[in-house]
Amino acid sequence: MASNFTLTSWKETTTTALIEALPLQEFDSAFNLVENYLSSVGGWLPDDENDPTGFGMPVNGETPSEAASSISTNEYDRVYSTNLSFNIQASATLAENLTPSLDNDSVISSLEIRLKEWIEQQLRNTNINYIDAINITGTSEVAGNTTAQQRVVFDSEVSNQNSVDPSVITLRNVRELNNLDNFWNIHKIYTEEDKDLVYIVRKYVSVNYNSLDSNSAISFVVKVDKDNYSILTGLKLMDT
Repeated sequence: MASNFTLTSWKETTTTALIEALPLQEFDSAFNLVENYLSSVGGWLPDDENDPTGFGMPVNGETPSEAASSISTNEYDRVYSTNLSFNIQASATLAENLTPSLDNDSVISSLEIRLKEWIEQQLRNTNINYIDAINITGTSEVAGNTTAQQRVVFDSEVSNQNSVDPSVITLRNVRELNNLDNFWNIHKIYTEEDKDLVYIVRKYVSVNYNSLDSNSAISFVVKVDKDNYSILTGLKLMDT
């Protein structure tokens, strides 16, 4: 029985069938898959050895529709849908009203619930499923103080519009609303249980943030929503 396809017509017919069977295909990409598949099954078996591209069939004898189905199955077998659990290293400065004179480990332990709430807030409008927070480390400061090292980090992150650190968000908002340069930074943070946050922003001598600028008598006292970190109220105060 004579074959129905030449090598070229078999490739083209298989390509057309593959475009219908496999998503994301255009003619050129599907044609390449067909050629690679034909080679992998042993190539073309012509009816006439003197006409190697003439009428014939693949070595495995598949019709175009059968070959398209085989290629589609092979390509789907290359796709893995995997449910992953993974750790993301992140940092943020959180403030909480706790018992006085706690050591650093006790502070971090006491912040675990607040941290969980904070993470869930950040993920609320995403499709990311929060499971747990582990290996929590950090250094706490008493009396709501921030350190020079922290202030340097806040400043470096201000331009990052994707930052979820409440201190960074607050500093950015205060600077933008009051047209402040980067000598201004967060001096203190205050909060009470289940209450909003209060940030005090002062001017420093340099961007190392080691010393307050004694020539500046201005403080910005800003009340911030504890959940979404939007500014609720703000005061510009003058030292007396």
